[in-house]
Amino acid sequence: MRAAFAWALEHAAELALRIASASAMYWHATRLKSEAAQWLASALALPEEAAPVSVRAAALQHYAINLETSSIEQAERAARESLELRRSLNDLSGCARSTWVLAHVLTNAYRPRDAYLHAGEALRLADAAGDRQARVWALATMALTAPTVREALRLGAQAADAYRTAGNLRELAGLQSSLAYTALIQGDHAAAEPLSREALDTARAYGDPFVLALAEGNAGLAALFSGATGAAQRAFVNELRLGIDYGFDSEYAGFLHEAIKGLAAIAAAYDD
Repeated sequence: MRAAFAWALEHAAELALRIASASAMYWHATRLKSEAAQWLASALALPEEAAPVSVRAAALQHYAINLETSSIEQAERAARESLELRRSLNDLSGCARSTWVLAHVLTNAYRPRDAYLHAGEALRLADAAGDRQARVWALATMALTAPTVREALRLGAQAADAYRTAGNLRELAGLQSSLAYTALIQGDHAAAEPLSREALDTARAYGDPFVLALAEGNAGLAALFSGATGAAQRAFVNELRLGIDYGFDSEYAGFLHEAIKGLAAIAAAYDD
């Protein structure tokens, strides 16, 4: 794939954009987002007239996703440019996907109200276009930015059902874990605990250490804020051990500081 992309970058600009877009979610899932961003940046730097507008819009969509943890401002610009290009083509499905990406980026920018509104628009566009994938993405993002826990659980259940039907345990575990975190943010510790346990069960069934570490971290927080310090300690130790054993790089160093701060909180609870 790397050889093919390097060749296309020199000899076939449209193909380079297509390869970068088609492989972007693979790099994302295998925790090589920085590589995806580099590929897309290189391809997008080629002359705009070298590829159809639709191909460039798709590349910008994936670029925004893979920039979300490194440069929120740049990710938002890419998402908005992708949306404008798709509007110029009257591409309803494409607009749904670009609007969802914008909502996703705004979620990571800690702008939940704006993210919720854009995700709602993405859901409307996805339904109008009959785009089931965009619909599930929009539902999940709406759930994570909903103004109440009740609304988050209602929307989350719809997205979770779609992931179960598809057998997509990776996204299901991520959704459940993120919903637990949403409940914690809104102070509903009673809702967070069962969600975190569901996320752990799904993550274990899926078997990916990265997904499991995410679930362990949120399970630790849910247990900590519910006063279950023993369960919280086990979860944070598991998260830390996974981060160390599987060598998560600096892009995911959040695992390490979350686990260590969680253990510090437990020590404080024990007056140690």
